[in-house]
Amino acid sequence: MTENNNLLFEHSPWWILACCALGLLYAFLLYQKKSTWSTLTNRILFSSRFLLVSFLAILLLSPFLRLVLNQVEEPIFVLALDNSTSIASGLDSTQLLAVSRQVDQLAAALAAKDITVERRNLSNEELSKFEGTPFDQKTTDLSTLLREWQTEFEGRAFAGALIVSDGIYNKGMAPQYLNFTGKVYTLGIGDTIPVKDLILNNVQFNKIAYQGNLFPVRAEVINQGIETEELEVSILKDGKIISTQRIKGGGGELLNADFQVPAEQKGLQHYVVQVSTHPEETILSNNRQDIYIDIVEGKEKILIASGAPHPDIKALKAAISKNENYEVKTYVPMVDKELPTDVFDLVILISPFERQRRLAALLERVKNENMSAWYVLGSTTLWAEANDQNTLFKVERTRNESDQVRPAYNDAFQLFTFESEWKGIVNSYYTPVTVPYGDYQISGGVAVALFQKVGAITTPRPMWFFSQNQLPKQAVTLGEGLWQWRMQEYSRTDNYVAFDNLVLKTVQFLSSKEDKRKFRVYTTKTEFFDNEQIIFQTETYNDVFEPVYGTEVELKLTYADGSVTNYNYTTAPGNTRFRLNGLKDGIYKFEASAIINENRELASGQFTVRKLDLENLQLTANFNVLKELSASTGGKFYAANQIDAMIDDLTALQPKGRIYSSENYLPIIHLWWIFTILLALLSAEWFTRKYSGSY
Repeated sequence: MTENNNLLFEHSPWWILACCALGLLYAFLLYQKKSTWSTLTNRILFSSRFLLVSFLAILLLSPFLRLVLNQVEEPIFVLALDNSTSIASGLDSTQLLAVSRQVDQLAAALAAKDITVERRNLSNEELSKFEGTPFDQKTTDLSTLLREWQTEFEGRAFAGALIVSDGIYNKGMAPQYLNFTGKVYTLGIGDTIPVKDLILNNVQFNKIAYQGNLFPVRAEVINQGIETEELEVSILKDGKIISTQRIKGGGGELLNADFQVPAEQKGLQHYVVQVSTHPEETILSNNRQDIYIDIVEGKEKILIASGAPHPDIKALKAAISKNENYEVKTYVPMVDKELPTDVFDLVILISPFERQRRLAALLERVKNENMSAWYVLGSTTLWAEANDQNTLFKVERTRNESDQVRPAYNDAFQLFTFESEWKGIVNSYYTPVTVPYGDYQISGGVAVALFQKVGAITTPRPMWFFSQNQLPKQAVTLGEGLWQWRMQEYSRTDNYVAFDNLVLKTVQFLSSKEDKRKFRVYTTKTEFFDNEQIIFQTETYNDVFEPVYGTEVELKLTYADGSVTNYNYTTAPGNTRFRLNGLKDGIYKFEASAIINENRELASGQFTVRKLDLENLQLTANFNVLKELSASTGGKFYAANQIDAMIDDLTALQPKGRIYSSENYLPIIHLWWIFTILLALLSAEWFTRKYSGSY
């Protein structure tokens, strides 16, 4: 750190001569007469008064110090060690220890050259040394590591980085395609010769199945170098084989085995998919995978009804059918002879208030059975009847006139979440629809998701809105032609994600049953990996359903083998979550209890923990990834037998540090020692005059 100071003036420094002349004149007039003290004393007094007056006059010129502080940051070099389990599988402990020690030696050599060395692992955690590092990381994500460095060292004296890895990544994007601005050197360790192995690469299955049905399971097997005529793939439940297939295929092929498994028992079920082992295999842990399937009693039933065939029926059905929890039926009186007799969780009515009254019987049934309903009202709607038949809105139409409006998403809408990207699609891509022109009145318990937009102006008139506090739940969409929105979105984005999510979330809100429990405990997900935290969310309410806190909760966790673990925690404002770590894979059931208003309330549920074993799916080192990464950033790749050359090259680097300069301005009048000098001069003169017998 260096400091440079300069004395500057707000006015011309030539005025200093005038200030000195003023001090000289003042001292001359005061001490020119003959005094009672000696000539030496008179000269001392003359000099004191001259300096005092001159200094005071100079301070009137507003002098200030310009302070320039230069701080030098040493160059930073990052050393990162891939601590994933694939490294430990590809190298023995002796080799790992040797590599760790050599990289530690490189760190010491760089530090001796005044280079700041940062030791990191795959999680970007700082390490004091590499020797003794546990190789237990269950995934390899080099792209995220590089992104974090890009942010952390931006604007700093980043000299480069060395990544010691086998080049295998199983999470994130390919690191060589990142636009990383610093130089990345790589050291490839591990075996690039493929081992003979049978790998259960992937298992495809539906997470939800319905009791009494068959559900599909597809097992993808990679035969890596093993010569065999056929392989055996099996599905097990409770340790017993329930289905087996033999598939043919030689080395290097991707083989598929397809199963149809009966869904018999209700609830979360555990199955094991495994491929038979072979004597030539060296790794057996990747021959099996655990899958967990939630088998439920039946689907929620949705009815879409319209007085006449309408393209909106197909658009809504296509969106809703993407969720396997829903069974969608349609009813068009002109086509279907009889009204379905099923008990529906939601009825979607397209233009029900029409002159022909073809949906009158269904409307009466919806009213009598308190069904949740979604009304899509279009050009054939009799608005006077629609006003009489609902409590959400009234439209006083002006001379039967209509408006062409586009949707505008309401950012204040909170009944369900909607991604920002989807909002942009709704606001920008959807075509105008026809709505009645007039005066709109909506009740106080209505939540508006979409407003009507005329040209560039978003009006307060609603287009897509919901009942918020009444049962049964209702929603209204003004303007038919929703199918055009879905097709327009596909033409612009090659998918239907915004439209389908808007429809699905609307259906989910309307078909969901009201939960009146005062005590609720549930996990944030139904499936966790064994390296994740298990998070329990807790909600407690009083008699008027206001949130209350300070409730002591007893949680009982039961594993698949019957073992039980008990926990206790207390809720607090802003802290209603309970977290668990280190659970092994399997199915867990939980039961929570708490005392609320002197009554014991219960909540229960279940979740699964899956073993994360991505590292064992691929154990052949991939140095091409490392070579491309180094080439794209201006670094260099080194093989394991080139460690000495790598150390020589990196220690020969002469990276430059970065100088940070800061400039401050300090008025002289703010310096305490200036006043000390002035006070000393004044005091010395006064004391001398008094001591010499004069004032």
